[in-house]
Amino acid sequence: MDRAVLLTVTDDMTAMWSMRFVAGFFPDKKHLEVCVLYVAPSGYSAAHEETRIVLSDIEVRKGREIVETARQWLVEHGFSGAKIKTKVLSTQYGVVKDIVSEARKGMYDAVVVGRRYLDWMEMLYTTSVSRGILWEDVDFPVWICNEPDSTRQGILLCADGSAPVAHMADHVGFMLGAVPEMRVTILHLRTPGVSADDAVEEARRRILDNGIEASRISTLITAGQDKVGTILRIAHEGNFAVVAVGRRPDLPESLVRRVFTRSVSLGLHENVNKFSLWVCR
Repeated sequence: MDRAVLLTVTDDMTAMWSMRFVAGFFPDKKHLEVCVLYVAPSGYSAAHEETRIVLSDIEVRKGREIVETARQWLVEHGFSGAKIKTKVLSTQYGVVKDIVSEARKGMYDAVVVGRRYLDWMEMLYTTSVSRGILWEDVDFPVWICNEPDSTRQGILLCADGSAPVAHMADHVGFMLGAVPEMRVTILHLRTPGVSADDAVEEARRRILDNGIEASRISTLITAGQDKVGTILRIAHEGNFAVVAVGRRPDLPESLVRRVFTRSVSLGLHENVNKFSLWVCR
C-alpha cells in the first residue's frame, strides 16, 4: 500500500529540510506518493467572484518554479515522477490554515513541513508554519523536519497511554511498513495514575497490528519530571532520527497562555535541532 504525504515548500531554504528528510527516511520510494504544495502569500480578489482570490502572473510563475524545482529534486533522489503531484494555491485564510484545509481535502497520511527558527521576540508576536500547525485543531499527523542527519536512525515513540499516542503508534506502525530496516523504541516516562506497562503495551500492540516484527520494537520506562528535557536527552543519547508524540487537544488560546504554557509537543518543537518531530492528535 502506498503512503501519501503532503510536502509543503516555500522560497525559504528550510523547505529543503522536509524534502531531504523524506528522501532519507524512505530508502525505497516506490510505495510513496507525494503532493508538493506551495501556498502563495498574496493575491487579489476577482471583482466578479466574491470569494475567489486570484494570483498575479508573477506569483503564479514563482509558485510553479518552486514546485517544479522541488519535483525535479525529488525525481533525482529516487522518487517516481508518476507519483508526484504539484499544487500552487493562493492564501485564503492564512498559510497555516490553507495547508490544514488542503491536507484534509487530500486525506494524506502525513503533512511534512520544514522548521523555521524564531528568536524569543518573534515567538511573542508571530509564528512559523510548523509551530502554527501545532496550534491548529488538526486530525492528521504532522512531520516537522530539521536539517536531517544521516547518522541518526530510528524512531523514539513517547507513550503515555493517551488516545493521541495510540493514534501516533498506529501511524508509526503504518509508516514503518515502508521502511524495513527502521526500528522503534517506545518510551514511557512514569506518571502518577498511569500504568507504565499498559501504556507501553498499548503502543506496542498497535505497532504490531500494522505488521511490524516484534524484533524491531524495544521499550524504555524511566522517570522524568521534566518531560521535555528527558525526552530530548534520550533522543540525543540514542541518536534518534524521529521523536513521535501525541498532542493534547486542550491548546493554548491567548497570548499569555502562549508564552507561559508549554505542551510537550510545543516544547519539543522549540528544540528540534537534530531530530525531526512527528505529532499526532
